[in-house]
This record gives sequence, C-alpha cells and structure tokens, in this order.
Amino acid sequence: MGLAREIHISCHITNYPMLFTGVMIASAPMVIAYFFMQRYFVAGMTAGSVKG
Repeated sequence: MGLAREIHISCHITNYPMLFTGVMIASAPMVIAYFFMQRYFVAGMTAGSVKG
C-alpha cells in the first residue's frame, strides 16, 4: 500500500528545473538571432509605422 501511494504521488510532480532548462534551450536561438539582427528589426518596425 505504501509503495503504490508513493508511485501515484510521484507521477503528478512537475520537474520545474528540467522544464525551465527546456524553455531556455528553446528560446536561446531566438534571442541570439535578435541580438545579431537588432538593427534590421528596428528598421523594419520604424519603416512599417510611417504612414503615407
């Protein structure tokens, strides 16, 4: 009875450090791309905001 309860409880625990690591690894390429292409992002946003 005790082992079954431990297995049931451990199935519903979220491993937040592992989840956060995956989020960081997934978002790193986007941050690096923005860092190197920042001037193009800003130029595109300002060009798109000018009317006429």
